This record gives sequence, structure tokens and C-alpha cells, in this order.
Amino acid sequence: MKKSLIFLGMLCVFCSATAQTYHPLVATGKVWSNYHDYCKLKEYRFSEFNKFEGDTLIDGYTYKIVWKSQDTTLAFWSIDSYIREDSLKRVYQQYPYGTDEKLIYNFGVLAGDSIFLRDTCDENKYVVDSVTWTTLLDNEPRREYYLHNPYFNLGETWIEGVGCTKGALAGGTCGFCGDLDPELICFFEHDTLKYHNPDFEGCFVITGIPATSDVPGITVFPNPVFDHVTFRFESQLWDDALIEICDLPGKLICSRQVTGNSITINVKDLNLSPGTYLYRAFRHKTLVISGKLSIL
Repeated sequence: MKKSLIFLGMLCVFCSATAQTYHPLVATGKVWSNYHDYCKLKEYRFSEFNKFEGDTLIDGYTYKIVWKSQDTTLAFWSIDSYIREDSLKRVYQQYPYGTDEKLIYNFGVLAGDSIFLRDTCDENKYVVDSVTWTTLLDNEPRREYYLHNPYFNLGETWIEGVGCTKGALAGGTCGFCGDLDPELICFFEHDTLKYHNPDFEGCFVITGIPATSDVPGITVFPNPVFDHVTFRFESQLWDDALIEICDLPGKLICSRQVTGNSITINVKDLNLSPGTYLYRAFRHKTLVISGKLSIL
């Protein structure tokens, strides 16, 4: 009996320690997909990917380099800013053209705390409403923080190790500063999709797509797909079209030219793992239709 109690005590200590494991935001092996909406204009709505990779030294502090990309193939990146996280779970960001770093997250806060983000003026004061738990897509528990800005009466939600649900670098913005309706679309960690905003089909947004009623229709069957998938078009106007299959982050997997009013693709030849993918149909180099494709 005594041995059993000792074992249970050790197990409880282990479980408690595991539950309290902190997941830092600033780490390599992560990719965020963010949606931006500036001025509610079509040309200013776009997706942008972020990742932290490489180190740089600024004023004695080691920062990770923040990279950004609007390339759905994730092949071309440019420097956005620099980011670091200290031992108190505070996250600071600095831009190449800036002179001072800004506090954009503090994952060490407790419910009821008040903090200043990005600046010390009243407009940047936040109150922590609660700190609870949420579960990522891989069933991993993470702390979830709810905050509000009393000056603007707006709120934010943060997820430990993921960041703000308004975007990876959106902590302390409440969706203002010109970006009127930002959203975190997807979050990957070591190539595993751990967060996917249910308001978005895939992990990127392509703007300027005409309404479906304005373009010839397309039928995709079967869907879900086991081995072969056929794309059938309702009009010969689709001659010289292009079909692409991509993964959720938007990385191109295959591209096929269409001749006639249909094309069949053997997905077994693509060596795809079961899951959800995206198809895109182009005509005259313009994207006109996109949708989901389920591979069994």
C-alpha cells in the first residue's frame, strides 16, 4: 500500500510538471500564415507567411530574424523585423528602421494583471481577463490568454507558443494600426499543422477571384479521392486552362495543362499522404476557381 502511494505521488508530480511545461513563442521550426486587410480594399487584402530563423545581435541582445513571404511556394523570403523572448516570457520586436524594441507579448501574466504593450501610453494598456487552457489540432494543451484594451474596448486572444489569433506579430494591436481585419489562418510547428482558422478553407488567401457565377463551372469527382480524380469543365472555354494541386500552406505539388473539357490526375503517382489539399484552376494565367480536395 505504501509503495502504491509513493508511486501515485511521483506520478502526480510528473503529470503536474508536464502540464506546466512552457512553450516559447520565439523558436525555429514554426511557420505562421496570416491574413491582412488594409483599408477594406481588394488590392490590400493578402496572405503573408512568417517564420523565425537565424540570429542577429542588437544592443547586446540576441534576436531571431523574422522573415515574411507572400509566395505560396514558400521559396522566397525577405526580412520583416527581429524578435526575442526573455526568461520572464516577454516577447520584444524591433524593426530594421526602428530605434527601440517594443513589447508585443507577455506570456507570464496572470488573470487580473494590467500590462502595457508596444508603448507606455494609456492607449496601449491591456487588462488580462483570464488565462485558461485550449487544445491544438494535435491534441496538445496550451495556455490561452484573453485580454482587452479598455481604451478602445477591443480584445485579443493569445495562445502559448502560437501567438495572437489576429496574427503571429499582432500582439498588442487589437486589430488596429491600419490592419482592419487581420486573422491568423494557420500555424505549423515542425511541419505539423497545429492551428487552422475554421473561417478559411486553406492556409492562404488569393484575392481578386471572380464570383463563381461569372466563370464556367467545374466538377471535381470523386472527392474524397482514392487514386484518380477528374476535373470536368462545363464549357470548352476552359481550353488552355491549368489545374494545380497544393498542400494547405499553398506549396505547389503538381500542375497539369488542360486540353478539352476534362483532365484526370492519378494522385497515387504524387505520393501524397491522406489528408486535405487544395486545387486551383487557372485560365489565361488568372486564378478563377479553387477548392478543397480530400485524399484517402
